[in-house]
Formats: sequence, C-alpha cells, structure tokens
Amino acid sequence: MSKVSIQLAGVDLSATNPAIVEANIQTLIRNGQGFIGTSGNLATNTNGNLLVCAISLFNASNSGKNILIYSIQVFQNGTETGSEQWRATTADPNGGSGFTGACTTTNMNLGSATASVASLCCTATGVTASVTPTGNLMGVYGANSNTPNELLSNGGAILLPNGSAHGIEVLTKVNNAGNSYSGQVKWVEY
Repeated sequence: MSKVSIQLAGVDLSATNPAIVEANIQTLIRNGQGFIGTSGNLATNTNGNLLVCAISLFNASNSGKNILIYSIQVFQNGTETGSEQWRATTADPNGGSGFTGACTTTNMNLGSATASVASLCCTATGVTASVTPTGNLMGVYGANSNTPNELLSNGGAILLPNGSAHGIEVLTKVNNAGNSYSGQVKWVEY
C-alpha cells in the first residue's frame, strides 16, 4: 500500500506549510506567530475628498516567512462609495509619498517577544493631499458610515509567500475635512 501525500501549493503539509484551517491559525497564535496591526484613529486636515491609505502590509522577499492575512478591516466616519479599494503590491510603499504614517503591530500572544517581519504603514494623520495607489486592483468596497468593513469574509485569506515581495494596501476616500479613518490587519507568519 502506498502512502497518500496531502499537498498545499505543491508541497507536503508541514509546520512550514500548514493547512489553512482555524485550528492551525489558533496554534500559530499560541506559538507567538500571530499578529494584529492597526493604523490607529487618523484624520485628514483641512482638505476633504482625499484618497488615503488606511493600512498597508508588506512581506519583503528576504523575510524568511510566509504571511497569511485572514482579516482586513477598514473604518471611516463618513459614507463614500466607489472609491474604496484594496490592491496587491510588489513594492513596499512605506516611507513613500503619502505612506509615512506609523502603524502599531502587536503579537497576539501577549506573552511572546517575537516581532513580526511585516512592514506596516498608512497615510499619516493630518494629510492634505491624496495618495497615488500602487499595485493591481484586487477589489472595491463601499464604506459604511461608522461601521467597520471586513474585506476578507467567509474564511477568505491572502498569502504573501516567502521569497517574493508582495503586500496589500487598503485605500479609502474621506469626503470631509477632519473625518477620521483607520485600518486593521490580522495575520500569521510561518
């Protein structure tokens, strides 16, 4: 009798190539490999009608880790439809024009000292000009006033593979001066 091999992406399942199921994500979190990143509450300055980056997460080609994103949330306190978008990127926008905001990353195992390999950024609070989106459009969404929008529903996930530079950026349009916006991402690294 021959051994049956279960593969994911052409590779046998293992600790470095786990099946993407809730139990494995929970195990990765318990092992200090789960993270949450947030932009915090940001606001535009005196200008309205601006396209801003609520949050961007990037996995550099030399990180040594796969990053599996399983939750992306964006919030704004004004209603806008049609301009909200999320994009797949192949270059880290961190530090570029409009992408200078610092985000906070926390290990979801609060007892772990493991730091994330991901690069996070957003549009800084007080912005006065729109950002220029980069990468390929993955989708659009409608921003509901004062309601967080979950972009990965029904068990959806995005894999940013080890050894290749990939990321996501989540953009929202802020209609009125001083309106607030924020982004949050949850992921595991393996």
